[in-house]
Amino acid sequence: MLKHWNDIRLRNKLLILYVVAIFFPMIITNLIFYNITADNVRTQKITDLSHALDKSKDTYRKAIESVVEISSVLYTDSELSAALDNNYSTTNEMLIAYDSILNSSINQFVSIRKQFYNAYLYSNNETLISSGVLRFIDKQTENEEWYHLVRNQSVIGELHLHTNKDIKRPDQPYLSIIRKLDYFRKSGSYTKILKIDIMPEFVKETLDDDSSNGDLYLINDNGDLLYSSHNKAMDLQEEMKSDKNLVLTSTFDNISYLQGWKMIVIYPKDQIVSALHHSRLLFIYLMLANLLLPSLIIIVLSSSLNSRIVVLWKQMKQVKNQHYDLVKVDQANDEIGQLTEEFYRLTSQISLLIRDVYEAELGRKQAQLNALQSQINPHFLFNTLETIRMNSMVKNEHDTALVISRLARSFRRSITWGNDFVPISEEMEIIIDFLEIQKFRFEHRLLYEFHIEDAIKDISIPKMSILPIVENACIHGIERLAGVGMVRITGHLENGMVKIEISDNGIGISDEKLEDIVEAMKGDVFNQGNHIGIRNVYNRLKLYYSDGFDLTYRSEPGRGTLVTMLIPAITNVESKTEWRDTSV
Repeated sequence: MLKHWNDIRLRNKLLILYVVAIFFPMIITNLIFYNITADNVRTQKITDLSHALDKSKDTYRKAIESVVEISSVLYTDSELSAALDNNYSTTNEMLIAYDSILNSSINQFVSIRKQFYNAYLYSNNETLISSGVLRFIDKQTENEEWYHLVRNQSVIGELHLHTNKDIKRPDQPYLSIIRKLDYFRKSGSYTKILKIDIMPEFVKETLDDDSSNGDLYLINDNGDLLYSSHNKAMDLQEEMKSDKNLVLTSTFDNISYLQGWKMIVIYPKDQIVSALHHSRLLFIYLMLANLLLPSLIIIVLSSSLNSRIVVLWKQMKQVKNQHYDLVKVDQANDEIGQLTEEFYRLTSQISLLIRDVYEAELGRKQAQLNALQSQINPHFLFNTLETIRMNSMVKNEHDTALVISRLARSFRRSITWGNDFVPISEEMEIIIDFLEIQKFRFEHRLLYEFHIEDAIKDISIPKMSILPIVENACIHGIERLAGVGMVRITGHLENGMVKIEISDNGIGISDEKLEDIVEAMKGDVFNQGNHIGIRNVYNRLKLYYSDGFDLTYRSEPGRGTLVTMLIPAITNVESKTEWRDTSV
């Protein structure tokens, strides 16, 4: 894994570092923060709704208690109880008691707010009349559901909260606080009942002031809906089961007469989501603020590092390609700037060192070249003189003068080494002198042909680079041939290179010997032994053209030898330092 990490480019490493160390942790942190904030907002919203629901419940409870307190005052009113228990002998007596006691006791509480509630007194005292606030307990009354609650009660002073259905308004039930007036039970023998009817408007006015944003519902102990905010006609059970709503319920557990009653608020969840919208926007802004500045800094730093490293890398490639003239860029004082500065210094030192080594190498190669030339010329001169000597001894002819003339010209050319390069046409003249001398030696057994294109005659080649090959063709190929020998030299341009072929019809070379010749040709330049002429030619071409030439041998025993030379097409070369590639 470490090697794989080292193979990743610096820009990608910085990107990975940014993503792993900054981007992902920041995203995760902000998501956690957002979730916590969203939960807190959601919890706070639910808490607020619960508080609003409790407030509505307390408001309703206090309103009911205010009516219950009226019933308690009337319940303990001894004068009222006595007036209900009294047996009246005349109607006038009864009406006086009604106006002074019964009616005034009730109206002191309900006369002003009759639109909200009314109070009635029920009794089985037959001396009372059924009118106004007084009601006689008759058969119809005994059949009422609320009456059965009072008649069957076993607890003295028990208070009942009953829901009544109004025949005229069945969709708007009203409440009744029913209480048996048995506080002074020892002093009376009649049944006395107080019934206070609470109108729907009382509940509506009490709960409509609620500040809750949800839909508020009041349910009695029988499951009847007594109040609905916004007066919506809907199926409450379906609304409570819907996943789109938040349902909160609060019960009246500590109030005996409200046992089983509950208040419900239904709040749309999408409104809670809208409440979270502010937190979401805050999260997005915070995340962008946390990401934008670090991202810009990372981009600037990574671009700075990467661009400077790329420049240094390109300059290293230039040095690799042997270009040491580097253009300096603005330097910095960090590690990359110091590394770049040291690289410039190293490159300058390498350039100076290469220049010194190159000049020394040129001098060494020139010395080698002079040594090679000194090896070629004596060898040629020795063979020529030996030929003249043998011919003079055998024939004693004056034609020797012509041979000596050609020999003198060749010798003069060989020792006149002002230029390393000569045109191909001049090289051919040297070869003609050599072949004419060889014809003097072989007489009619040697023929030669030249086929040199005019286009290459002015192209320069190393001096005497073809002559040793022609010499080998004559001495090693044709000298041992029984018949007439032919040396053929052709030259033409091929793919921008000069192609020169030297062929003979001599005895040829075996594969094993040919392999030795090639091996010797490419051996150390200072080695001595056989094939020195071929090795000198090869090494001279190597010195001048490096790897930009080719010299190949092909031969078969009895069928002659073909030597192919490929060299660059260069014209008007006066010295080797003017044409050679001097890059190191």
